[in-house]
Amino acid sequence: MYNGNKIGLSNYVSAIIEWIKDVCNQPVDEKNKLQNICIIELCGDIDNHEMIPFTEALKYFKGNKKDFMHINISKIVGKNSASLLTFVQKWRNKGWNADIIICRSNHEISETVKEEIAAHSSLQLQQVN
Repeated sequence: MYNGNKIGLSNYVSAIIEWIKDVCNQPVDEKNKLQNICIIELCGDIDNHEMIPFTEALKYFKGNKKDFMHINISKIVGKNSASLLTFVQKWRNKGWNADIIICRSNHEISETVKEEIAAHSSLQLQQVN
């Protein structure tokens, strides 16, 4: 409740959209040049209820593919990609298909694992690194 009024999801989503627009329109130098890119880090489990306002706000920008790129950065534990594939699938089930997947690992990632990730993510091999 805020001043006796309920605050709905749309209030949060609108505020997040406006905040992102404001950040993107901040000049980066004394010539008032606008930035070319804006990187937004969204961490966590997409099934977490607290993520909803953020994913809904980002859908506003996601509609224009020439202006939006979803880069999924995930860790491969050991040499098994199962947890990464589960993570990617959860996001895909919510309508978030990665344009690029960047894999973090303590070991070199084999081409076979990259091919498996690409196949399960509907990506080309060069989109998985």
